[in-house]
Amino acid sequence: MVVRLLASLFCTLLLAPGLGAQLRSDWTQAEIECAGSIDIPLNSYIGTAGKRYLRQLVWFSDAVIVGSATEIEPDLDGPYPKIVTFRVTHVFKGHPLPDAVTVKLYSGPFYEPATGRILIRQMEDEPNLDLNYKTVLFLTRGYAGMEPTSELALGTDEFTLLESLVYSESNLISKDRTAFDQDAVIRDIEFVVQKQSSDCAN
Repeated sequence: MVVRLLASLFCTLLLAPGLGAQLRSDWTQAEIECAGSIDIPLNSYIGTAGKRYLRQLVWFSDAVIVGSATEIEPDLDGPYPKIVTFRVTHVFKGHPLPDAVTVKLYSGPFYEPATGRILIRQMEDEPNLDLNYKTVLFLTRGYAGMEPTSELALGTDEFTLLESLVYSESNLISKDRTAFDQDAVIRDIEFVVQKQSSDCAN
């Protein structure tokens, strides 16, 4: 129970949008207005799944990619118990990226020094990543949408996860089993990336 509570606190502070994470305060007025022109607030998280939620995810992400997990490894002593290697097949945002990126998850086994035991931490709000499933990943280094912290000052090919959508026929499925039309999601991703990188970059 204590472990699950601590895990939930970690998720609230460091990972999941919509759960009270510390928002960035250094957006320029031009960025705020540009994002607002396509209905993306930068001063609050959109907690419900839908077009505005996905658009905000794109805006807050350092990288948005399509890939599949090729390796899942435990890290019993690190702050992220599960480390997933993803083969990158398409990059919507975050160029340039290597052919593989590392995604660090809070869920998984970890060593508890106080008891000398290995415990399992399961993050209720963290997407589950499985091997070989084609997935859209919304990734952050801790600077996109959240205040930067030293714990999330990761390397250029290492990320933490904001959201994942798994390909399923013509849909993309979120962690809460919400189905999004695949073509509509891709159009929205490309639209927001174009807006943020061109109109809002001027």
